[in-house]
Amino acid sequence: MSDTLLQIIRQKETILVLSLDVTNKQQFFTILKECAPYICALKLHFELYPFLKGNTLKKLIEYSKKYNFIIIEDRKFADIGNTQYLQATEFIKKGISYFTSHLFTGKEALRAFPEQANIFLISDMSCKNAFFSDSIDLRTIFHEKSKDYYNTIPQIIGFVSQYDINKDNNGIILRPGIKLQSNNYGDTMGQQYKNPKITPNVCWVVGRDIYQSDNPKDIAKQYQNIFKKNKNIWLKQSNFSARTSIL
Repeated sequence: MSDTLLQIIRQKETILVLSLDVTNKQQFFTILKECAPYICALKLHFELYPFLKGNTLKKLIEYSKKYNFIIIEDRKFADIGNTQYLQATEFIKKGISYFTSHLFTGKEALRAFPEQANIFLISDMSCKNAFFSDSIDLRTIFHEKSKDYYNTIPQIIGFVSQYDINKDNNGIILRPGIKLQSNNYGDTMGQQYKNPKITPNVCWVVGRDIYQSDNPKDIAKQYQNIFKKNKNIWLKQSNFSARTSIL
């Protein structure tokens, strides 16, 4: 896609990333089509969608171009460099070049990603008692490593984090666990929610709040409107490096 993520955000006036964990083909494309005008990115777990192959996959890629959003495969890579390189290469052949990856594999394994890959490092997670946060607090180490890897590995373009780890406002942060009416509650499987807040460089990752609603389009539009009313805060305070040109 010719547009960068930052350009898409400016053009469409949205920082909404739709996490569409819907396994029914018809429902998947119905919700996507309804919400596409209001999102800057679509986040997938590719193994959930047996229908995403051949002409159906081609249809998805065409949607991303028509409605101007990027596709992020939430692969959460956590393997040796050669395996990560081979897996990412296969996705790139399909037209998917944005990924999430754990960082504990180390610098060499992360450098092994194809140069066409665009990586969001998982710097912490939104689920309760993750080792990143509660029972074993690795946040300081992981956040420092995240910033170091962002500065030294070209394929890394941002982070997945519940925290504002990039104090210099470099790199996009994908923030999961966002819900319009969170009340600080979670689900029965450890997920924790928070309300959308305008923070420089942060994009909201929203799933069930949209696709389980009676009117996904309306909910997606509400997220966009929150950003549109406060976009000057986000755009003015965000500071992107030259790397933004490859997003």
